[in-house]
Amino acid sequence: MTWYLSGPLSGDYKRNKAAMLSATTRLRAAGLTIVSPLEVSPDETLTWEEHMRLDIAALMRCDGIIMLSGWPQSRGAVIERELAEKLGIRVIVGVDLDELCRMLTGLQSNR
Repeated sequence: MTWYLSGPLSGDYKRNKAAMLSATTRLRAAGLTIVSPLEVSPDETLTWEEHMRLDIAALMRCDGIIMLSGWPQSRGAVIERELAEKLGIRVIVGVDLDELCRMLTGLQSNR
């Protein structure tokens, strides 16, 4: 399964970027296939709308979306979650990263 990470990036960009990078690293270390918006649209000169177009296209190729802490304060993450729900893409919200690694690793091995 391929998982898209969603969470706040704009606003306190430095802190939010660090949290996204940390989550990506930890989830990949657990053997999960992760798509990070930081890698999908790394060009910091793009507008919010340009980032969202690229990010949504990447989300459409994923099996599920993981909503990271702080996602409700991000208009982009809110849009991504709503779109995923409407299109039947699995949504995971409010789970500790360690618990998430255990849970998703189990899903991967049951395929």
